[in-house]
Amino acid sequence: MKKTIYLIALLLIISVGVAIYHYYNHIDKEILRVEVLNGSGINGLAKKTAEYLRDKNLDVIIISNAQYDTISHTVIIDRLKKNAVYAKYVANRIGCKNIISVIDSSLYVDVTVIIGKDYADYLKE
Repeated sequence: MKKTIYLIALLLIISVGVAIYHYYNHIDKEILRVEVLNGSGINGLAKKTAEYLRDKNLDVIIISNAQYDTISHTVIIDRLKKNAVYAKYVANRIGCKNIISVIDSSLYVDVTVIIGKDYADYLKE
């Protein structure tokens, strides 16, 4: 009898753990909003990157230049989720491992992609 109760309790704990994991790691692709900023100094690269990401079913809502055009490395910035689930998703779509969190809900985007001078590593034709 005790073994049965322990087994049920263990299964309940595992189920709750799995539910919590999925809740915090769920990606709602319908609302994932991406900003693309060109920091490479190459004209038109933000637009080209946006098209590349849209081909991968990402909703790019802002295309612009970064504050500086001398950024060496492409970076993915998480803007809303402290566990960076959306940023990791976008990073995986382009193969970039440079992810940071700079939470700023006033931007109305979930993820910012800043394209650096290493853009050729991530934008495959």
